[in-house]
Amino acid sequence: MIRIMDCDFTVETEKKYAASVDMGGTNLRFALLDESLTIVDRHQVETACFCSPDKVLKFIENVVLEWTNCGVALQGICVGAPGPLNCITGVVDYMPNVPGFRDFPFQSELQSRLNKPVML
Repeated sequence: MIRIMDCDFTVETEKKYAASVDMGGTNLRFALLDESLTIVDRHQVETACFCSPDKVLKFIENVVLEWTNCGVALQGICVGAPGPLNCITGVVDYMPNVPGFRDFPFQSELQSRLNKPVML
């Protein structure tokens, strides 16, 4: 795993945390929120870096693993994505900013990598 961030935030072990991922046309943004919905950490990378769904999922996986390695008790991940998608099935019908996202089972793929609940 490539180190992409430092643990420059305080983890309160009694709190629960959630991750938010915003897959925009320009940037892939991450926020770590505590149970009071306070953002305790952020990370951002240009969307143009990714040429396939696997690379996007791997990067998300790495960010989440970094937070876990910092001691975060992550409860789940919420992902916002452009383009038509089905929130019930977790399938991205089409994502114009990243090649390969056509009828892609995003939710189940990310859940299987992270073993955490994922909402699309």
